Amino acid sequence: MKTNSLEEYSDAVRGSHTDADLQWLEKRLRDGVLPGFKAGRKWRATDAQIEAAIEILTPTPVAVPDIPVPSGMTRTSRRRLMQESA
Repeated sequence: MKTNSLEEYSDAVRGSHTDADLQWLEKRLRDGVLPGFKAGRKWRATDAQIEAAIEILTPTPVAVPDIPVPSGMTRTSRRRLMQESA
């Protein structure tokens, strides 16, 4: 079974492997947010784990709430409506 290094994992998930990208990925691996394993002192991942990580990081579409036209509302009602939608 082929495994990928942390740099290869970062290239697939983040698009590059700068120090910041590697630190970001290593933190998510340590916290258990993304799948991977340690082999000795280095993080590794299979192709299936990288695909699972990409699936985890893919944003899901969110429905946009239907907000009524605030022109006929009082100032207090408009403020409350904006607070609820934020």
